[in-house]
Amino acid sequence: MKRLFAAVAVFIIAPIALAEEEPLEIKGISFGASETQFIEKNPTAECKNSRDEQEAIMGDRICRLYEPDGTTYAGVPANISVFFFADKMDSALILLNSKDFNLVKSALILKYGKPTTTKMERLTTAMGGEILNEKNEWQRKDSKAIINRYAGKITRCIVSFSSNANVTEMEKRYKKDIRNRSSDM
Repeated sequence: MKRLFAAVAVFIIAPIALAEEEPLEIKGISFGASETQFIEKNPTAECKNSRDEQEAIMGDRICRLYEPDGTTYAGVPANISVFFFADKMDSALILLNSKDFNLVKSALILKYGKPTTTKMERLTTAMGGEILNEKNEWQRKDSKAIINRYAGKITRCIVSFSSNANVTEMEKRYKKDIRNRSSDM
């Protein structure tokens, strides 16, 4: 009887333990995809070279999808910026109205499971008031997604996606930018 129970447990539990996590993606495109692949799935995207050193820290090329053109994320209006290093999609920023935070967070949980971490922090507004910010993070082997209830102002929510390679490249470019700026003092 114990052996039968053990065998059944292996067949039931093993597939659950071995199931791969849902890979992080933006509008149906996974990290590492080319700009061409992104445009094929998102034909309204406007793509261009980074306009300055600050923007180049995020990527060599940027494709944007705009809310006025009907862009949505998790069914709510959104502005999406996708960044490419060496023609590989490495990160994305999605700006939403903060009133849509719970809807988008719920959609992320449905797709990617429970967040790896959740943090609550008190923020002070420009008028001196306090608000409670919620930050949820989904960590994967080679990438992560983060949703912040507030981003820069109380009406804006942000979802960010980045590959681990992107973080390393951004740090390298940021240090180079700071060195260049320090030589102009």
